[in-house]
Amino acid sequence: MVMVQNVVADINRQTGESECQYYKDRLLYSEDGQRDELIDRSKTLNCHGELKNNRGLDILVITRSVLLNNQPVSYLLCRQPIPIRQLDLEDISDGEMRVGGSIRGAFSNNERS
Repeated sequence: MVMVQNVVADINRQTGESECQYYKDRLLYSEDGQRDELIDRSKTLNCHGELKNNRGLDILVITRSVLLNNQPVSYLLCRQPIPIRQLDLEDISDGEMRVGGSIRGAFSNNERS
């Protein structure tokens, strides 16, 4: 039984690394300064769902999906990647609202200089 669990764990790890590389290969950078070695070195990505904690994460990358000339979907970086060590994550109850706490508002295109 332990041998089967080890094989399944190894398959899951390899599948995760392959999925990570798939998304990294499809990242589009609008500026050279957006490239980050943490992205290049990463072997795991959280691509879906909620960001509940920062365990195991090195960098937050916010993207928008784009289609270019009948190519597979690519992901355009919306902002400079953010190192997780610079984030302060707070757990708030569902429905609780904080002033200026919307991620949608924080990354809108209507920013003022």
